[in-house]
Amino acid sequence: MIYDGLMMKNKWLLLFGMVFCFTTISFAQPRFIYNPVFFARADQPIEISIRIDGNVSASDEMRIYFRTKGNESYDYIVSEKYGEEFRGSIPAQSASVGKIEYFFTFLYGGNIYTLPESNPYYEPFEIQITPVEPGNTITVRQPVSPLVAKKPRNSGNLLSLSTEKYLILSPENEERLMGEDVVIAVSLFFETGEIDIYKTKLLLDGRQVKPELSENLITYVPPHISEGRHEVDLNFIRSDGKEYEPVRRRFQVMSARRGGMVTLPFVSGASGNIYAESRSESYSGIRQNTNLTGGRLRGKTGFLHYGTRFYITSLENKNFQPRNRFLFWVEAKFFNLYGGDTSPRFSELILYGKRIRGFNVQLNLKLINFDFVMGQTYRSVKGISLNQLIIDPATQDTSYYNPATGDTVQNPISRYGTYDQNLLGLKVTFGRRRGSHLGFSAIKVKDDINSIQSGLKPKDNVVVGSDLQIAMFSNRFRWKTEGAFSILTDDISGGSLTKSNIDSLTGES
Repeated sequence: MIYDGLMMKNKWLLLFGMVFCFTTISFAQPRFIYNPVFFARADQPIEISIRIDGNVSASDEMRIYFRTKGNESYDYIVSEKYGEEFRGSIPAQSASVGKIEYFFTFLYGGNIYTLPESNPYYEPFEIQITPVEPGNTITVRQPVSPLVAKKPRNSGNLLSLSTEKYLILSPENEERLMGEDVVIAVSLFFETGEIDIYKTKLLLDGRQVKPELSENLITYVPPHISEGRHEVDLNFIRSDGKEYEPVRRRFQVMSARRGGMVTLPFVSGASGNIYAESRSESYSGIRQNTNLTGGRLRGKTGFLHYGTRFYITSLENKNFQPRNRFLFWVEAKFFNLYGGDTSPRFSELILYGKRIRGFNVQLNLKLINFDFVMGQTYRSVKGISLNQLIIDPATQDTSYYNPATGDTVQNPISRYGTYDQNLLGLKVTFGRRRGSHLGFSAIKVKDDINSIQSGLKPKDNVVVGSDLQIAMFSNRFRWKTEGAFSILTDDISGGSLTKSNIDSLTGES
């Protein structure tokens, strides 16, 4: 029996243990495929997508933590999974915010990975929020031949401009883009003082707009842009007032409708996706066919956010632990409810990301927060008994025949079973969950001795502990310590441990 994710030790019948530690954890980073978002429009959601190179299951979870630059704590969203891609939407921000900081956490195989890999809390990615200009909605232009460039007026007075002085990062010429993906970005290589950067003009479809300007980079994110063809002109002016030939680039905006998400007309405000996959693998002449399907649904009604996700595979087998996954949730300002295959996190010593099939309730009251979890950590799996008895006629010794291997063994049990294992836990946190806080946790884990007939020692475990975190200077400094105390009954096949049993072990009468 393996109690992973829990503080459990074996020593005789009963173990009292106290462990304190100061923790700084660093895990190896999986391969993320991600193009950072640097600019976003004010008052519009910020769409984020990231891909994982490898096998991703429905139980893996990607979170996007974000905050206004200068704030102490982060908020987070759970991104939606599309195959190996995760997508999330950071809520719309006002222009006064300035910059948003964000990073990723990826729960994979019981471990947590981050992007950026090094120091993500204090050195995250940044997004510049661009204010929306009143009435600055770009209209569709009539199609223009890409081979015909419009000659500017008084072109004879313009200076020629070497392409070594600039590099257009985005968009590519004649590139097709979604409206939400349009970013105009130009890298500059002028000598200091060669141009007056603040006199530079950027025109989109002949209309002057206000880009972000620096000595090395010019960027602009259109707040609104319609479908169709568009044209960008960039005019540089020297310090002596002379103007260079304009730099021109054309691109096309496609339909803003994104693939993968399906709006459900019978559920107001809800959207989701369903996917199916079939695999056929052959290794050393052994072929295995696997079919799986999964899906997600999320929506909002009033003050409630709700959603569900599921993953069903043909590898599900009652002789093993569950491989199918399902989860539903309801989230509001003061409480969150999760049902199904949940992964609660109390502390790293007690309970941290263990899959529990049951319920997890969070009550958020700012200065005091409650986490309650109840469910099953392991389901019962029957053992395999050998019924074919062999008696040696000479010695009368008995043995058993294993038809799976063809061996003769002395133990009548080929495989011991696994007990139903149930968990009940509560955590109370004083302070901010992701800031300074003091937390107290208690969990009880117990095997159900009546769930199977043949199994190794069933156990009963109680763990209590606390964790303290002090965060200062906008979370640039964090000090964290945790402690846990475990009482483990190593074998409850004869019943749970009683007070008299404890007194006899401790020498008290």
